Amino acid sequence: MRELGPARSLLRQTETMFILRETQQARYIKLEKAISRSNFDPEMFYANNETKEIRRKKIAKDLIRNVSTVQPNRLLTLLGYSMQWQQSRGIIPIGSKIDLFKGTLINDTTKESMPVNKKLSTIKFPKGHNPKCVCFSSDGFSLATGSIDGFVEIWSSSTGKLKKDLLYQATNEFIMMEGAVLCLCFTSDGKFIASGSSDGQIKIWRISDGICIKKYNQAHTGGVLGLSFSSDNSKVLSCGLDHTIKIFGLKSGKMLREFRGHSSYVNSAVFTPDMMHVISGSSDGSVRIWEQSSGRCLQVLYVSESGSSLVNTPILSLYPFAYQENYCVLIVNGTDSIYLYTQKTNKIEKSFSIENGPKSINSAVFSFDCAFVYAIGDNNKIYSFDYKTKSHKSTISLDELKHTLIASSPSTNLICTFGGDRYVSLWNS
Repeated sequence: MRELGPARSLLRQTETMFILRETQQARYIKLEKAISRSNFDPEMFYANNETKEIRRKKIAKDLIRNVSTVQPNRLLTLLGYSMQWQQSRGIIPIGSKIDLFKGTLINDTTKESMPVNKKLSTIKFPKGHNPKCVCFSSDGFSLATGSIDGFVEIWSSSTGKLKKDLLYQATNEFIMMEGAVLCLCFTSDGKFIASGSSDGQIKIWRISDGICIKKYNQAHTGGVLGLSFSSDNSKVLSCGLDHTIKIFGLKSGKMLREFRGHSSYVNSAVFTPDMMHVISGSSDGSVRIWEQSSGRCLQVLYVSESGSSLVNTPILSLYPFAYQENYCVLIVNGTDSIYLYTQKTNKIEKSFSIENGPKSINSAVFSFDCAFVYAIGDNNKIYSFDYKTKSHKSTISLDELKHTLIASSPSTNLICTFGGDRYVSLWNS
């Protein structure tokens, strides 16, 4: 091919060739002479009057001796064994369709979406080790829990069993914080998880081996109440009891931005999809829109009903979702209704409520496909609403469970309820 330029670069600028020049000078000089010639001379490279074809046949014979051949369907057999093993360990749900290349669940879009209606499994924690927060991985395979005793544990969302394919969990060596774990968040690729504790500390952990790769001591003065990763997983957004929102860099390990303006606890904060803004909700009753690049507060919004502003009603949680290119955020403020902020209209509107329902809704989430909104009230019941029509669809009684909070899988029709006792329950349809 006579690509002399790249050949000279390889010979004169690579570490391997530097070693060759020092250890086998004759061979190096031979290569220098070869690339300085205008024509290729086989006699310089092939001994005993060999030709290129003879040399290639010798190399092929050497390769054949070291390469095994198997039946064409052997790869499919190995993939089948791999799937069976992963199902037996609870890594992937039994009966689910899997995209082998992406490693994600395939959702059947031909079936009509149905709200969750049955309990899949329940995780029981020891007395005094109540779970304080949960988080699903983006592929829906894993559920992380954070407990009052500082433990962070990774469970199979399909079986409700501890994931023993993680060696450190199989040997009873768990991820642990010094204080109670108040919030968790997976990166979008599911490789890392962030945890925030009651003593104001944030840690980033590698899921595969349970090693802490980054630690932010005293990220907040007081407990860390919320965490969220940026879309490229390069930053982590946090909020806390000290009335502030902060952005930390994963590479630098330093605080990049601080947002001040709330006059009480900041219970929730999220990035917008374009990463240009941050939206926060506080116990001071306000929802604030911030410019991410400068930390400047652009707008202060309050939930209002029948023309009156509910200024003194704390914002308990925000749950974001992008639906048909329209970014929206569910707002829960402990009243009997759920409110919705839409970026398109830049307004907060009352959207979901039910007659003779709970006096207070404690938590609400979107389903993975935004077909439903799930909420949990103070009357020990889960409510589902049709997102498009805003109508009430179904109600599930929690019976003996005393749950107050709810979380949703981002890729499957699966929700999780917890809080108020030592149980975590998974629900599906």
